[in-house]
Parts: sequence; structure tokens; C-alpha cells
Amino acid sequence: QGSDSSNDTATDADDMADEDLAAMVMDTEEGNGLAVPMPNMADENSNLSTASSAVMGTLTTAAPKKKSGKSRASFLDDSASESGSGSDDDDEAAVDADAAADLTDDDMIDDDGVADWPEDNLDEVQPFPQPTGAQERLLAQTINASAHLKEQRKAMKSTVAKQQVSFQVGGTPRKQHTHFMAYNDVGMVRCKREENDLTMLEVEFHDTSVYHTMHISNVSEYDMAALSEEAVVFASSAPGEGKNKLECRHFASWDGAKEWSTFMTKRESVQALTVSSSFVAMATSRQLLRVWTLSGVQFYLATLPGPIVTMAAHRDLLAVAYHHAIGGPHQQCISCQVYQ
Repeated sequence: QGSDSSNDTATDADDMADEDLAAMVMDTEEGNGLAVPMPNMADENSNLSTASSAVMGTLTTAAPKKKSGKSRASFLDDSASESGSGSDDDDEAAVDADAAADLTDDDMIDDDGVADWPEDNLDEVQPFPQPTGAQERLLAQTINASAHLKEQRKAMKSTVAKQQVSFQVGGTPRKQHTHFMAYNDVGMVRCKREENDLTMLEVEFHDTSVYHTMHISNVSEYDMAALSEEAVVFASSAPGEGKNKLECRHFASWDGAKEWSTFMTKRESVQALTVSSSFVAMATSRQLLRVWTLSGVQFYLATLPGPIVTMAAHRDLLAVAYHHAIGGPHQQCISCQVYQ
């Protein structure tokens, strides 16, 4: 009996617990209880579907596949019209409109990857900034300074004196029909042009009792000469092999060898010539100074500091004038060296 009574008591307790749980659930459904109600799975699925559709609509609007070329206002109108007028699509249309409003001009990308420039913003494009007054004045000063510098250079080129060409001491211009190739206190060397276009060289001395007059046919086309009391020398300034020749005629030779000649290299021509009682000197186009004895032995060779102008000799002294630098306006810059 004891065991049966205990089992009945347990069964009654279980029944009471079930009745209490059922009453609590009923109170919860009526809103009187404090327990958390069970979620509605159907509503959750519906909300999730709506959010996914809104996100996909935003992505589709932000990256259109075709070139729109429309302004932002027309873009919003098209987005609103495409969203539909149904009551179920109102939320999606609102989301699409908000997303389109957040778009900028840089977000409107074509298929070629270049952003479109809205037509309604063309008036807002800022023009290229115009220079200020100070910048204009600075530009005008720069242009004037450049023009002034060009004028100065042009004036300098026109006023800088042309370098003096080499010449023979005591000679006259060669363009004349008859001209002096040399003239000093010993005598003179004169060049005459004949009727058949040949030239003759005449060597005359002031003291005819010592030396007689010489007449030489100018076959080698000599165009410069120098005279002393011991010898007379001729040279041709024509460049080229076989033309640039030097010839010396020694009057007081003790061994009977009164004449000797030499040729320059094909890249060298004679530009100045002189003779004394002990040597023959010549300056060439390569700024070389060559010195021979009266018997024809070259014993000195030097480089001149500049282009030769002229040269003169007396006994054992040699004076050489040359261009030291470019001259200034109407001036020459000539230096002289004396050799012994």
C-alpha cells in the first residue's frame, strides 16, 4: 500500500507540472507571461529575401553594363521607374533610390573602364587660370630681355673686326697687273703679267754695281718673295702637293750651290716668308714656323701660338706677328715674338 500510494503521488505531481507548463505557455501566447516567444521562421526568411534583393539591386545599379551617359537626376528617375509600382517592390525601389543618390560622377563607368562626364556639369568646368598682372609683367620683361640679347649678339658680330689676313712686308696687292712682291733697302722684287697670261719676276737692286738685275720666268706660279743682301727667296701659297714650293737663290754661296728648293706637305701651305743674311724663315697654314740655313738645311721647327700675320728678319733676329685672340669692335688682338 505504501508503494502504491507513492506512485500515485508521483503521478499526481507530474500531472500538476504538465498543467503548470501548459498554463505558462497559454499565458505567454496571450502576452501575459515573461518567457521569450518562439521566433517566426517564415517572417525571418521573408526579411532575409528582401535584404538580399536590395543588396543585389544596389550592386546592379552601381555597376551598369551599358554606357548611360545620363545625368544624376535622369539616372534616379530611370531607377525609380524600373523599380515598379507594386506595393511589394516599394522597399526595393527606396533602397535603389538611396544607393543611386550616393553615387558620384566617378562611379559611372563604361565598359571601356573610362568614367563618363555628366553633361549637366560641363558648365561647371573651370577654365585655365589666366596669368596675373605680375606674371604678365615678368613674361614681358623676359621677352624684352631675350630680344635685347639677340640684338646685342647681332651687333657684336657685325662690329667685331675680321682677322687680318697674312701679308708680306713691302708687298702690294696681287690683284694689280704689276705689283711688288718685296721692297726694302736692298732692292725690290716685281711681278709682271705678260700678254699670254704668263708672269715674269724681276729682281732689281738699288746698288747695281754689286748685283745685276735678274729676270725669272714664273713657271712655278710664285706669289710671295723676300730679299736680302745675301739671297732672294720665292714661295707659292697654293695648297696641294707639288704647288706649295719654296725656292732660294743664294748670291754669295762659297760652294757654287746657288739654288735650292723644297716642297711642303700636301696639307700645308706657305703664308709668310722672310730672309736675312744668315737664314730663311717661313710660317705655314698649320701654324708651324720653319727655319733653314741659306744653304738649305732646316735647323728649327716650332709651333706658333696663333695664326700668322707677318714676319721680318734682320741678321740673326726674327720677328713674328700672330693673332693672339679674337679682336674687339674695330680692333685686332695681335702679339709679336722675337727669335734669335
